[in-house]
Amino acid sequence: MAAFARASELPNLRILVQTKDGLVFHDTPTPPSIELPKKAGSNDFEVTPETIAATAVPCNLTEIPVTIPAAPRLTPFYDPSGRFLCVIPQGLNIILIDSKNPDNRLEIANNDAQSAYFSPLGGFLLTWSLPSTAAKSGEGNFRVWSTTTGELVVSMAMKSFRSDIVQYSNDERFVFKQITNEVQVYPSTASFQDNTAMVARLQLKGFTQYKVSPQSSATASAVPVAFFFPATGGNPGRVSIATVNLTTFEVSEPLGSRTIFGASEASLLWNSTATALLIYSRSNVDTSGASYYGATSVYFMTADGADSSKVEQTKEGPVHDVQWSPDGEKFVMVAGNMPAQATLYNAKAEPLFQFGAAPRNTIIWSPHGRFLCLAGFGNLAGEMDFYDILRLKKIGSNVSDCSTRYSWSPDSRYFLTASLAPRMNVDNNMRVFRYNGDGPLLKMDFDRAYEAIWMPVLAGTVYPNRGPSPGRSQVSQLEREERAKVVAAKAAAKPAPYRPPRSTGAVASMLTRDTSAPVGKVKAAPAATAAPAPSSAATGKFVPSAKSRVIPGMAPKPGAGNAAPQAKAAPSSAAANNNRPASQPAPANNKPAAKPAATPAPAPAPAPAAPAAETPADREKRAKALQKKLKQIEEIKARIAAGQSVEPEQMKKVEAEASLREELRSLEA
Repeated sequence: MAAFARASELPNLRILVQTKDGLVFHDTPTPPSIELPKKAGSNDFEVTPETIAATAVPCNLTEIPVTIPAAPRLTPFYDPSGRFLCVIPQGLNIILIDSKNPDNRLEIANNDAQSAYFSPLGGFLLTWSLPSTAAKSGEGNFRVWSTTTGELVVSMAMKSFRSDIVQYSNDERFVFKQITNEVQVYPSTASFQDNTAMVARLQLKGFTQYKVSPQSSATASAVPVAFFFPATGGNPGRVSIATVNLTTFEVSEPLGSRTIFGASEASLLWNSTATALLIYSRSNVDTSGASYYGATSVYFMTADGADSSKVEQTKEGPVHDVQWSPDGEKFVMVAGNMPAQATLYNAKAEPLFQFGAAPRNTIIWSPHGRFLCLAGFGNLAGEMDFYDILRLKKIGSNVSDCSTRYSWSPDSRYFLTASLAPRMNVDNNMRVFRYNGDGPLLKMDFDRAYEAIWMPVLAGTVYPNRGPSPGRSQVSQLEREERAKVVAAKAAAKPAPYRPPRSTGAVASMLTRDTSAPVGKVKAAPAATAAPAPSSAATGKFVPSAKSRVIPGMAPKPGAGNAAPQAKAAPSSAAANNNRPASQPAPANNKPAAKPAATPAPAPAPAPAAPAAETPADREKRAKALQKKLKQIEEIKARIAAGQSVEPEQMKKVEAEASLREELRSLEA
C-alpha cells in the first residue's frame, strides 16, 4: 500500500523495475485533488483531519509488464526527456521502447553494444562495442544512431570507452569530438569523420579532458568549453576555459587558467546557466601522507576566467561529493574526515549555510532544487537527512540501509532507494519515501532485482515546483516515533577507550575532539580596514607605528605607549668594570668611565631589491616542503596519543602546525 497525493491533472509517475523475470512498469494512481481553503486574513492553509485524509489516499501501484525477446545484457535506461527506454538484449539488436506506448518500438541494428548513452535531448543514441567484434563488420566500434529513424549517422574507432570523447551542445545542433591536442566541432547531422564538414577547432596542447558548457548554441554568442591538463613532469596541473562562437565559428584564446598542484584527473562540473565551473580534482598520491587513497580538492572558476579560487573546506579531510543545484545558483559540498561536514555555497563559492557534521557522503538535489537529501550510502549505514533549501531547515530523516540506487521522482515529491544485484545479491528491495523522509510509503521485496528508476521528464516542463504540504507532520507522527525508536536502538553506546594508569585523558581528548562542525548560517567576515602606509610621504623613509611591539621580559622603551619616559639608572661599578673592554683602563677611584663621544650614525643601507616573482614550480616545491613538515607533526601527535615521550623541539613543531597549514592554504589558493 502506498500514499501518493498529487493533483489529478498531472500525469502519473512511473517506476521501471528490472527483475530476473523481466521488466515491469509500476504506475502510481492519481488520488482525487482537493482545494484547501485559506485562513481568514492569511496565506496559510486551513487544514482539518478531513482534508489530510483526502490528500493521502492509500492505493496500490498498477503493474504493466514489458515483453522483451531476451534478458538484457545491460540495465535498461531512459533518455533525459523520458521519451525512450533503451533495452539491449543479450545477442540481439537494441530496442527503443516508447515510454507512453510500450508496444511502439524501434529496432537499431547493433547486437554487440557494451556501453550506450543518449545525447542531451535524446535525438541520438551513442554505442560502443569491443574493437575485436566491430572489426568483423568493417565499421568503427563507436557508433551514433538516430533515434527517429534508427539509422547509423557515423562510426569511428575508439580503443577504450569514454563517454566524454564525443559531446553534444545543449540543443544538439553541434557535436564536439576530441582528438590529440584538439577538439573538433561539426554539425550534429554531419559525419564527424568528414573533415570537410568541420566548422571549428579548439587546439590546446596537453589536455586530456574537456567539458562543453550547457549554454545553448542558438542563443549564446559564445559557448564556453573547459579543458583539464594533468600534472606531468615538474609542471602542475591546470584548467583553462576557451569559447567557440557557434554562429561565426570563431575560437577565443584561453580566457583564464587555474593552477592545481599535483592533479592527475578531475571532474569538470558546469552549472546549469554556464556561468561558473567547479573543478573536483584528484591526485593519485597525497604528499602529506594523510590519506592512502590520494588527495582531493575543489576549485571554482567563472566562465569568463576572471575569477578563480579554491573552495575552502570547513573541515580537514577528503572531499566526498560536490553538486550544483538545478538552478545553478548554489552548490553543496560534503568534505572532511568522518563525520563529514556539509556546506552550502552561493554561485561565487562563498559559504552560506552549514548542515553540521554527520556520516554523509552523497548529495541528491530534487529536480526543482527545493529539497535536498544528504545521505550516507555505500560503506555507510544509509542514513538520510532531508532539507527545505528555501527555508534552510531540516524537515526529516530516515534510514535506508544497503541502498545501491537512489533518485528523486520528477515532481520532487518522492525519494526512491533500492538494494540491487549484483552489488547486493540478497535482500533486494525498493523503497519510496516522501520528500521529508516520511515512510517508507512503499516497500517491495524481490528475489533478484537489477534496476529500479523513475521515468524522467525534462525539468520544468510538466510538474510545478511545490513547497512542503501543509499539515503533513500530522499525518506521519506515528511513523516518526517508530523511526526514532529504530535509530535509537542502532545508536548503541561505544565502550570507553583504554586509559593508562594515572592518565587523565587530556591529551587524547585534545587530539580527538571535533571543534570544526558548526551548524547554521555562515556570517560574513567584517570588512577589513585599510592599514596606514608604513612610510612617510614627506621623507620616503619608514615611519614606525605609535604602538611598539612589547617583548616579555624586556624593559619598555622610553615614550612607548602612554608611560612617561624614565631615566636609565647608572650601572654599578662592578657592572661597569665587567662591561668595560679589555683595552680600556679602569677609571680612578672606581668612578664610572666617561661616556665616549657620540659617533655619527652610519649611512642607511640601500633598500634590498624586490624578490623575483615566484614561479608555479617554486610554489609547488614550497608546498611539498610544508606537507613534509605536517606529516612529521602527525607522527609526533600519534606518539603523544600513544603515551610516548617527545622532545621539547618536537612539541614546538606541534605548536607551529596551525601556521604551517595556513601557509599551505595560501600557496594552494
